[in-house]
Amino acid sequence: MGEMSFMEFGYSVVIRTLGQGGVKYEALINSINRQTILPQEVIIVIPDGYSVPGVHAVNERIVYSEKGMVTQRIVGMEKARSEYLLVCDDDLEFECDFVERAAGLFQRFPDMDALSPSNMSVPAPIWTKDQMIGIINGISYVTFFSRYAHSIGLTGASGHNYRIYRNAEGVYPTQSANFQCFFIKRQAALEVRMEEELWLQKYGYAWPDDQVFFYKAFMKGIKTVYVPSLKYVHLDAGVGKVAAGNRNEYALRNYFIGCRNYTIFWYRFIYTQKKHWVSRVGSVLALSVKIVLRTLFYSIAFAKNRNGKGLKSLFTGYKEAFSVVKELNKWN
Repeated sequence: MGEMSFMEFGYSVVIRTLGQGGVKYEALINSINRQTILPQEVIIVIPDGYSVPGVHAVNERIVYSEKGMVTQRIVGMEKARSEYLLVCDDDLEFECDFVERAAGLFQRFPDMDALSPSNMSVPAPIWTKDQMIGIINGISYVTFFSRYAHSIGLTGASGHNYRIYRNAEGVYPTQSANFQCFFIKRQAALEVRMEEELWLQKYGYAWPDDQVFFYKAFMKGIKTVYVPSLKYVHLDAGVGKVAAGNRNEYALRNYFIGCRNYTIFWYRFIYTQKKHWVSRVGSVLALSVKIVLRTLFYSIAFAKNRNGKGLKSLFTGYKEAFSVVKELNKWN
């Protein structure tokens, strides 16, 4: 078989949306329509009963599904007909050669299954306020010598390789990636079987769906690379924030979901994968330290802001997570 040419790069774009992205959705559609390699189809996955946006993409196909961040993404990937997928949220924009450059990388690295571009909206992951908060409460950490751009630690936290982020060039293997925008071979996407992970979206926001998808893919031998020189911009339409109501309610929801979902992730993809009892004890101790540190951090923050509901959200999230884990343990 000869080498694939750029013009033979057949791909489908898969977009999950509520149809409320406005000008930011329009920016995404404009980015798609001006690509040097146009898609074979653009699948717009929208929940039943929601209005289709008035801006249209080339070769557009509307697909209706049940509402859900994970469900809509699954439906779009299943309905796609092309060998390659560009999967994205509805509030991004990128340059006209974005797909052409990705096609070149798939041609250059034929064993690569998925490609994660870089979000220009996010600074290098170290010493910013948000990163420091993430490190303190155990959501993320910084590495320097890992071979992976993003690695998953013993607590289920995501590690960002500062050395790689400082290097604008290169192609790096990764255990996790950004779910906002990525390329993947359709067959590889289906092999991940995200329909087994619908627990993520029970309360609306499916965080950390990115870790679940890509780390599960990694465990199945699916090869994902991070390419810092291939960039997109996340415009952040904030539809989820609007739906959640005011800022305080949005924050409380995220405290609860973060504790619940990260703990379930830890159980499914860290704890149960350890075959020796010593490794399992180590992972339990790591999670325990994470819970203690996170609780202490937020206890101080909530006391300062006189936010009694915040701590309750944390404990409620952990309580439900361990309830789910108990059920999962019965099935194993």
